[in-house]
Amino acid sequence: MNKFQQLNAVWLYINQAKVFNAKDIAAQFNISERTVQRYIAELSELGLPITSEAGRGGGYRVMPNKLLPPISFTHDEVFSIFFAYQSIENVKGLPFHADYHTVLNKLLNQTEEKFRSEIDDLKEYILFLSPNRDYDNPFLKEIFIHSRNKDTIIISYQSINQHSVKKVIPIGLYTSKGLWYVVASDVSKDKIVTLRVDRIKDLEFHHSNSDKLNLPTLQNWLSNIGNESLGSTIKFHVELTSQGVMKCRDNEFLDKYIRHNEDGTGFVEIDVPESELNHMTEYFFTLHQDATIITPLEAITRICAMAKGIVDKYIE
Repeated sequence: MNKFQQLNAVWLYINQAKVFNAKDIAAQFNISERTVQRYIAELSELGLPITSEAGRGGGYRVMPNKLLPPISFTHDEVFSIFFAYQSIENVKGLPFHADYHTVLNKLLNQTEEKFRSEIDDLKEYILFLSPNRDYDNPFLKEIFIHSRNKDTIIISYQSINQHSVKKVIPIGLYTSKGLWYVVASDVSKDKIVTLRVDRIKDLEFHHSNSDKLNLPTLQNWLSNIGNESLGSTIKFHVELTSQGVMKCRDNEFLDKYIRHNEDGTGFVEIDVPESELNHMTEYFFTLHQDATIITPLEAITRICAMAKGIVDKYIE
C-alpha cells in the first residue's frame, strides 16, 4: 500500500470512528505513532476538521462535516463523469444549487494536462442536446424536500386554461424535454396527477403526514403508466401510420406500448390514468394524420373540438 492509499484508508477509518487516538491508528495500520501524527496533520490541511481532545490519554475527534475522502478515478471513469455533466448542463434549474462547472474543474485539475486536453477535444465531437427552456422553477428544491418527507402542501397552480389552488402530497420530480414535472397525490380528488413545476406560482407547507401513506413511488408510477393497478384508468387504442410509429417511439412513455404491423404501421393500446386523459389526447393531436384515436370516445370528442376550434379561427 503506497502512501496515498494508506492516507486515504486512514481518512476513511477516522471519519467513521469520529473519536480516536494515535495508538489505535498505529495498531490498525501497523505504522508508527509518529507517522500517524504526520497523517493527521496532512488530513487537517486537506480540510478534515480534526480537533485534539484534552485529558488523560488525549486523543482526537472529527467534527461534523460534509467532506468526502479522496477518491481515485480511472481515465474512463473521468470520461463517464464528464458525459454525465454534459447531459445535465442545459437543464434549467436543479433541486440543489451547485456550480457543476466548478465540480468538473476540480476533478480535471487533478489530472495531467494531456488528459485535460483529451476532455476538451471531446466537446468537438460529442454533445448532449436538450431544449434550453427559459422557465423559472423557484419551488423546485422545496418540492424535492416535501417529496422526501411526504408532506401535504398547498400550491397555487396556473394551467393553460385556469388558475387553481390545490392541496397535494408530492411523490417526486422528473425532468423531460427541458421541463420539470412533479408527480403528486391530489388530496381533494384522491388521485395521482402530474404538474408542471414552472406553473406553480406559490407554495405553502400544510402539515406533515406521520401515518404511512399508501402512495406509489415515483419510479413505480412512471414505469406503470398504462397499468390499471394504479387506480381508475381509461383505455386508449390508437392506430398509427408508419410515420406515427416513428414519432411515438420518441416518446419515452409510449414506446413500450407500440405494437408493430408487417407493413411498418402499428397501434398503441394503453390504460391511462383518468387525470392524464387530456394530456394524452393533446399528444396524439400533435401527430395529426399519423394517429387515429379509436377509443375512448372522450378523447375523440376532445380531438374534434380542438380541430374545430382551429378551423373556426382561420375561417373567420
